[in-house]
Amino acid sequence: MTTTINRLPKNTVELTFELTEDDLRPYLNRAAERLSRTRPIPGFRPGKAPYSVMEQAVGSDVLYHEAAESVVRETFPKGVAEHKLTTVGSPDIALLKIAPGNPFVYKATVALLPEVTLGDYRGLTVHKRRVTVADEELEKLLGDLRQVRSKETLVARPAHEHDKVEIDFVGSRDGVPIDGATSTMHPLVLGTKQFIPGFEESIIGMKANEKKQFSVRFPKDYHEAALADQPVTFDVTLRAVYQVDLPELDDLFAKSVGSFSSLAALKDQLKKNLLADKERKERERYELAMLDAIVEISTFGDIPDRLLEGEAQKMLEELRQSLEERGMEFSKYLETLKKTEDDLKAEFRPRAERRVRTALVTRAVAKKEHISVNENDVKKEVADTQKLYQGNDEVEQNLRSPEYARYLENVLTTKRVTEFLDDLIGVEENAPTS
Repeated sequence: MTTTINRLPKNTVELTFELTEDDLRPYLNRAAERLSRTRPIPGFRPGKAPYSVMEQAVGSDVLYHEAAESVVRETFPKGVAEHKLTTVGSPDIALLKIAPGNPFVYKATVALLPEVTLGDYRGLTVHKRRVTVADEELEKLLGDLRQVRSKETLVARPAHEHDKVEIDFVGSRDGVPIDGATSTMHPLVLGTKQFIPGFEESIIGMKANEKKQFSVRFPKDYHEAALADQPVTFDVTLRAVYQVDLPELDDLFAKSVGSFSSLAALKDQLKKNLLADKERKERERYELAMLDAIVEISTFGDIPDRLLEGEAQKMLEELRQSLEERGMEFSKYLETLKKTEDDLKAEFRPRAERRVRTALVTRAVAKKEHISVNENDVKKEVADTQKLYQGNDEVEQNLRSPEYARYLENVLTTKRVTEFLDDLIGVEENAPTS
């Protein structure tokens, strides 16, 4: 087998592989063996028909194409090693010549891992923020819990603040309905400020089956630029008014929430939960801030377009999953924004490049500081995760996959790198500095 290399712009290479008939013979024999298991040949046991017999039965072209996948899978890593390349992502494969009596030739186009020259991160200082829970935050959470356990009673009176109403509405400009500004039997608790300013206030005082038209101006910073700081007319029909009675905030309420002995015990646990969540978010911010600081003082080789495209696609899938978890359809989300997937990926590209640079820095620091994760570390993490999903065959199978092992290796490596950097450059907020 011979390989030739053609270096392309932006850290991308083309590797051309050429295999002689002798090189190809073992792959063809294995292809014939595989096919003979699924295509019985009279006089031969499954998997035992020789190549010549299978060639007569299915034809040379079928055998060559059956062998092609194995050829690429096994020879591509050898070509990468021969030319001492550090690749990233999967290659694009093009079969150039695949015919009996000729060399087998294919081309692999693949991205190379960009080189990183780390700045002097040992001279950096990154501050950690101390987090606290304000009384207002605790009261809001308690209010949300009371709302969940409230009693709703249908009433025949005008809507008051704190009532729950069900409304039909259509938002329009110059008599033309606005996409995404229409709903029927929409539930709304007045005073929660779910809608733009002025909307809920205009509902107060309406009765069941009453219709009303009013205009409100969208905020200047509204996410959809076409509506920002623009007046919109709403035609609203109020369908029902429900009086919302909240439970008393006392020990009995605490017991109903989670068998807490007292209201004080409930508040104490809620405060701990809020603090833990804020500490987790601050840890994520701080870890990213450390890596960002190193990104700023480091230099990078050309980042391949396919690497940026892959990261943007990953971000798109993360958004899709997040929306689906909240019960929203991704297609409807795109319709509301009046954008395509390609539009979003183009918007994601700057952030995608930042994420790629952060990953490259993490890898470079791990290499420089000899931070690594071994196979036993990954196996232990898999075993711990499997305990949570015992009996779920599909999940357990995914946990045993090579892809999940690589994912865990990256996660654990990043964790160890940030722990190392924390000890090296982290400084507590308001702590004395030298």
